[in-house]
Amino acid sequence: MVFKAKDGLKAWDLFNMENIDVVLTDILRPDSNVKELCRRIRNHSPLVKIALMAYGGAVDAEKLQNDGTADYYSPRPFNIKNICRILIAETQVA
Repeated sequence: MVFKAKDGLKAWDLFNMENIDVVLTDILRPDSNVKELCRRIRNHSPLVKIALMAYGGAVDAEKLQNDGTADYYSPRPFNIKNICRILIAETQVA
């Protein structure tokens, strides 16, 4: 099942209400602190896969991936089939 949230606060609320395995978000969402959201998710549920889309925020996305906060990032425009294939494979291994 796919869930959609309009901002980071709603995403966090939704994350706490549903059983979510994968989070896909844009690193440069203007309405929320995505870095903080990813850190909260990682601290709360370390096995959840986090994928970031980055357009102009690739440096921040790389930092989050390198420090273990995010699992994957793709520059925009991104290939959703590729992202899904990688995340599904990693989720099945975990």
